[in-house]
Amino acid sequence: MNRFYIHIILVAFLLSAVFADSFVNDLLYFDNDIRVSSMGGCRISSSGPAALAGNPARIGNGSVLAYASHEQLYQGLLISDAAGVALDIGGPGKFAIGLLYAGGGGIKVTGLPDPSQPVSANNRPYEVAEKGHY
Repeated sequence: MNRFYIHIILVAFLLSAVFADSFVNDLLYFDNDIRVSSMGGCRISSSGPAALAGNPARIGNGSVLAYASHEQLYQGLLISDAAGVALDIGGPGKFAIGLLYAGGGGIKVTGLPDPSQPVSANNRPYEVAEKGHY
């Protein structure tokens, strides 16, 4: 009987890990190339220096030598800036260098005048601070 419960817990744990990953990925997924955005988030479509973030095998393909991009999600709470350059230094392929910034700001932290009481007309939340993440 003990093994039965262990198997049930193991299956539940594995299923929760499989489904939880897709929701987190949706929140933190940035399109850093206009081609990726136009194809619904298909990162395999990137080429040149933009392929650094999604498909490094295609860095040497394409005629684009440099790129820069900016994306904002959720009214600026998540910001992504990316830049890259592909250099032909000789040899079998190209060499690429890229920079990626991910962060944001404007997250409001609130407080209550009397935390022991429920929210009401006399105990309304007020802004305490503003936070950011980088």
